[in-house]
Amino acid sequence: MNSEEEIPVEEMAVEATPEVHPLDAAAYATFQGPQPVPSIGRVVHYKLPAGPNRGEYRPALIVRVWGEATPDSAVQLQVFTDGHNDGPEYAAGIHWATSVKHDESGTEFGTWKWPPYVPAK
Repeated sequence: MNSEEEIPVEEMAVEATPEVHPLDAAAYATFQGPQPVPSIGRVVHYKLPAGPNRGEYRPALIVRVWGEATPDSAVQLQVFTDGHNDGPEYAAGIHWATSVKHDESGTEFGTWKWPPYVPAK
């Protein structure tokens, strides 16, 4: 087969671990395989540490990863807040969060985690 021939869709290999189908939300939530590593430009969730909406998550963009990137690396974030609704400290709409630790369990304030998988409906 030369590089110009098209491969039929049914012949294309789909990489997925045998234990977890990529679209199985319940299995995805408990998947214990390789974990994603933070990198510049990725969107994560930041748990607000202060204000009237303390504990709620806001989207954030990774602008720096500290040290060698591992699944638990600390990062620098630009957090997109709900402005005055999140409190005066977030009124500008963008909050600079530095040296933010990873906490996938969601128990600590002022930490980041990956957005949850939401299957299409």
